[in-house]
Amino acid sequence: METYDDRLFQGSVSEAAADSFVLTCNGRSTTLQYEEVRKITWPSEVSKQAKIAIEVTAAFSSLFVALVLLGGLKG
Repeated sequence: METYDDRLFQGSVSEAAADSFVLTCNGRSTTLQYEEVRKITWPSEVSKQAKIAIEVTAAFSSLFVALVLLGGLKG
């Protein structure tokens, strides 16, 4: 995994939230915001499913935030 500030990470997703996820490797965990990630590579089919889940979660959370902001601006 590569971030926009050129950091490289390896590991597996151990938690996922609306705006971030936790990447774990060798007992060390790093929390990353979805917007920080430039590129994700996946070694296996199971990992591809996790990538899809992360991307779908990020898309829905972005849509939700947009709707809340637009709703807040009207009221």
